[in-house]
Amino acid sequence: MATTDAGSKARLETFEGINVDYEKAYQNNKFKIACVTKAISILPLRSKVLDLAQIRVEGSFSVADMAEYEVEEETLAGVFMIFAHLQMSYAAVHAAVYKYARALQPGEIIVLGQSPGDHHVKEESAYDETRTYVEDYNVPLVGEPLPTFLMSAKGQRDFF
Repeated sequence: MATTDAGSKARLETFEGINVDYEKAYQNNKFKIACVTKAISILPLRSKVLDLAQIRVEGSFSVADMAEYEVEEETLAGVFMIFAHLQMSYAAVHAAVYKYARALQPGEIIVLGQSPGDHHVKEESAYDETRTYVEDYNVPLVGEPLPTFLMSAKGQRDFF
């Protein structure tokens, strides 16, 4: 399965069969933990998101293609896209991130989390001409190669 322009929902089957193994393998992932810890640390005290989470998380949940899901501007209190975009193309990730950033209420945060490509990509030629991302790069996931979109550390810093 290659990265696609819109395939986040189509790639659901990639994770459907390995969900418990994935949870066990990556529950202590240092990049994921650092990302969530940093995001929580910059949320303002008495943030509505934190207040709700302390009581109980309620909401409606659905499986949708994040590239195609429609959301109104300034309606979200926070967005976490952690490892949710690995099989999308750069163009689709870029469009989705900016769509969700516009959906944030003023002063709220968006978190885009992934391991930097620098840790995985061995061949310089795999990168795009700006050396900021790779598409369809095989990264091991629960022991199997998965064609993946990754940004370099520089690409992540310069993304916004």
